[in-house]
Amino acid sequence: MADKDKIVSHVSVESMKAVAESVGIANIGDAAAKYVTEDVTYRLKQLTQEAVKFMQHGKRRKLTTSDFDHALRVQNVEPLYGFHAPDYIPFRHASGGGREVHFVEEKEIDLQDLIHSQLPKIPVDATMKGRV
Repeated sequence: MADKDKIVSHVSVESMKAVAESVGIANIGDAAAKYVTEDVTYRLKQLTQEAVKFMQHGKRRKLTTSDFDHALRVQNVEPLYGFHAPDYIPFRHASGGGREVHFVEEKEIDLQDLIHSQLPKIPVDATMKGRV
């Protein structure tokens, strides 16, 4: 790959400030946000490179969430649970107040309908039979 074709990406300082605000850190300074942003960018690139190794070892062309789980295990980090999706997950985009947000649109469930709906049938107990 030529140098001009290489894509350089990084986490923006504004994104880091938004994440800090979402976890309860209200006033993070610009210098602190810049240092944290550089570290996060480095660690994400490192994790992605490790996940790509698992993808290539599996002789696949599609990077999956399980590749990231394996990469996290290699780095002695607990993997993420509940993010195994065999299909494409459509993210929606919303912006407002100078911030951009990507989210998965989920169907709203009316709790009254859920409470008053009929309960599912209880499964039959498991039985075992010996073969002769």
